[in-house]
Amino acid sequence: MNLIYKFIEKNLNISNNKNKYVKELSTTIYSNNNPKFSQHSKITIILIMVLFFLSLQYLSSKLMTNSYFIKKNVKRFFIPNTHRIAFVFGTRPEAIKLFPLITQMKKNKQFICITINTGQHKEMIQNILDSNIKDNSIDFNLNLMEKNQSLAKLTSKIISELENIYNLIHPNAVVVQGDTTTGFSAAISAFYQKIPIFHVEAGLRTNNLFYPFPEEFNRVTIDDISSLYFAPTEWSANNLYKENKNSSNIFITGNTIVDSLKLTLNRTNPSNKIKDLIKKVKSLCKPSNNCKIILLTCHRRENHFKPIFNILNAIQQLLRKFSDIAVIFPFHLNPNVKQSIKEAIPNLVFNNIIKGKKIRIKNFQYFNRFIMIPPLNYVDLVHLEAACYFIMSDSGGIQEEAVSIGKPLLILRENTERPEAVKSGCAFLVGTSFNKIYHYSSLLLTNNLIYKNISKSQNIYGYGNSSVIISKIIENYFTGKNGKSNSFTK
Repeated sequence: MNLIYKFIEKNLNISNNKNKYVKELSTTIYSNNNPKFSQHSKITIILIMVLFFLSLQYLSSKLMTNSYFIKKNVKRFFIPNTHRIAFVFGTRPEAIKLFPLITQMKKNKQFICITINTGQHKEMIQNILDSNIKDNSIDFNLNLMEKNQSLAKLTSKIISELENIYNLIHPNAVVVQGDTTTGFSAAISAFYQKIPIFHVEAGLRTNNLFYPFPEEFNRVTIDDISSLYFAPTEWSANNLYKENKNSSNIFITGNTIVDSLKLTLNRTNPSNKIKDLIKKVKSLCKPSNNCKIILLTCHRRENHFKPIFNILNAIQQLLRKFSDIAVIFPFHLNPNVKQSIKEAIPNLVFNNIIKGKKIRIKNFQYFNRFIMIPPLNYVDLVHLEAACYFIMSDSGGIQEEAVSIGKPLLILRENTERPEAVKSGCAFLVGTSFNKIYHYSSLLLTNNLIYKNISKSQNIYGYGNSSVIISKIIENYFTGKNGKSNSFTK
């Protein structure tokens, strides 16, 4: 009986009176002097009790998830002569790109900024929020992500939960960023309630509905129902013009990631963690005083398994040929990414790499210069980008950052919705082809003239003032002023 009671007491968050009741009931049932219950009946009733109270615990946890309906003081959002702007995000890139805009708009007393985090990238987003959205943190945390959750299930949950929140706060507009499932679902939920949608990073296109999937569909659909379009470049704005979007609502603003990048580089220093990592990695090269660090990131759904196998195969050949290079790979938390890497590297070597152990097997010692680390926080990642020789990545954000800090980039995708870097000569679109990755990497490592020509920072994606521009456009939207601006300015 004591074991049963302790289990209930440990796992259920109930009041002292209820604890007393449970204890008395358990004692009554389990008493040897109680002739009313056979041993079999006692066990059956105890099991029913456990299941009943576990059900209560589950319902309690669900209520806690939605506790904003009970605990949130929404009256603070309803201030006369202000406009409630809901910012919805759930992934790391969204948080990185929206936090400078949220910070800027909070300076304007006309706006009440309400932040909603769906939790789509639960672990990877928290350091962004802790570092950059400090005042009262997040207004609504939904925690909707579950392991191996389908897109359909996640989408339906976000739409449903946001419907409840929108009904609670009655936003005058909803701001979404990019092309994530969170952004798509937030826009759909707002559209169903006829709430204006403002799309940050509008107009990006590959013109292939299934590549990248589902991002291309997401961004096209968001743009179909948006009221304001904040296009980062002239190219992305032209895509919107071609689709016959209202030209008076299209603004070329630059990309807010440049705001985040410049703020980070100007206001922070490399952490001791990054300094120590770079020092350690350089000591592995020969010669160590001329070690070239290659930063590798790869996480996109379309690159899982065979594509990652091809990428890592090219990396292995490069490490074999060039003893003066090392590769740092902050790998994504997605289990499919880890499994893809595991299939591309011999088991014994993979285990040593993960554990940080030295590889002594004769034919695989070059793997000592292949450093796999957990995902970095944004500040550390930016400083590592600045310190590396060149970058290989399938990330959209890193495409924008690499150009802005003057780092040559190999884009590990077959197509990109950000062709400006390739057109300007700052990046090579290599896909996941072994031959292209190996060829262009070798070119950057052996041809100094080509490397220097590519290693020039350009302001393709803005000057770091996109948040100021967007904030002013939103202000003009509500005041009725004609603040049309055709391009971002320094």
